[in-house]
Amino acid sequence: ERRLLDMGDLPAALPNETVMAVARVIGRAEEYESPGELLSAVDALVREASGVSISPAGLLEVEEIIQETGWQRYCGWNVSGGVGYEVLDPRGQIQDLSVILAADVALAPEPGSQLRLSASYAAVAHPTAGRSYITLGASFDQRISDTTHFVFEYALRQEAEGPVVRDRQSATFQLEGELGGISVAVQIAFGKRADAEAWTQDLMLSAVINLL
Repeated sequence: ERRLLDMGDLPAALPNETVMAVARVIGRAEEYESPGELLSAVDALVREASGVSISPAGLLEVEEIIQETGWQRYCGWNVSGGVGYEVLDPRGQIQDLSVILAADVALAPEPGSQLRLSASYAAVAHPTAGRSYITLGASFDQRISDTTHFVFEYALRQEAEGPVVRDRQSATFQLEGELGGISVAVQIAFGKRADAEAWTQDLMLSAVINLL
């Protein structure tokens, strides 16, 4: 949609219902006898919503996006939760009550990018030694070209037991690509614990040659 807007093929952003309908049509691409038939179905949905047809150049752009294979992108969200109760403690102690909550979100801002966010919370209620855990995560994958892409990942884990709170964080930046048949990766990783004054830093370079 953004590419068609930039090209001037769309007078305004499409309604969310139309965007989802187009996604469903593209997801059933194998049901169409030819690429032209698939593009006609996409054009019909766009024309119904916007009142204009996609230009030949715009159709070529849509076809290029559809033909991008070998890399799955996800869009959607998921929320889950649960409660558990320890009916019988094998050590004869007080039974624990556990609560778990989790949420995940996946977005594809562009055909060549993937954004994922996650969060979870878990707690064990106990009269004398309650514990809780919080985790947060984020990752972003951007394909720069057919052979090069950039990946960023961040993670936070916090553990609390009574008044004591411990956490650790990590962040990773990685650039992967191919040079003359050699797969090359450059990674910079940062890490920090609660009791540390500064972030640790690690640099990794790798090269893989496929001899077969």
